[in-house]
Amino acid sequence: GQGIANAVVSLGLRGAPAVYAHPASSEGGTLQSNRLVAYSAPDGSFHLPLPASETGVQTFEDPLEDLALVALAQGYAAGRAAIPRTPQERSRPIVVVLSRGVELKGRIVRSDGAPVAGAGIALAEEGARGDTLMTSHRVLDMVEQLRWTTSDGAGRFSAHVHPKLHHIAVRHPGLAPKIVRGHDPQHGPLDIVMESATALRGRVVRTNGEGMPGF
Repeated sequence: GQGIANAVVSLGLRGAPAVYAHPASSEGGTLQSNRLVAYSAPDGSFHLPLPASETGVQTFEDPLEDLALVALAQGYAAGRAAIPRTPQERSRPIVVVLSRGVELKGRIVRSDGAPVAGAGIALAEEGARGDTLMTSHRVLDMVEQLRWTTSDGAGRFSAHVHPKLHHIAVRHPGLAPKIVRGHDPQHGPLDIVMESATALRGRVVRTNGEGMPGF
């Protein structure tokens, strides 16, 4: 098949829900690689360094036994591939096949109906047993630091995913982060309303009532 460029390739728990989010980005939005993330070349090829042993002691356990290769690319649903068991098999190229899936799309607006442009959006599949604790923690993490796509000038966004229930995390400066749980992408566009962020104000003082600078 035709190679897919700029796919994000990483290791993930075998059978875990797919999480659509960039692992890291620079201030300018350029993706940054680290030793456990790779980005595919124009021909779709990639080179993903395997994690080093934390103890330095050889054991009979395979550190990759419970892991799988996960590939994400804009315009495609997440793809997975099993990691071969033997070193000889692992020396050969592994093919990860991505499909178009279905389109999850929606629109983000303020409470007064004005569109929210530039909102960061990340998505996570619901686990096989419903909203598991692991999936909940991932969604909360996404609100704080990760994104997969952004809303356009009209507040619209879209992502290609598998036909499963998804949790959507949305954030934008000055607005309260929003999480939408259990959305079925096959039920049509999703409308997300974001409210203005609230903050607690106060003052830190010493026992004598003097202010504490630097806090």
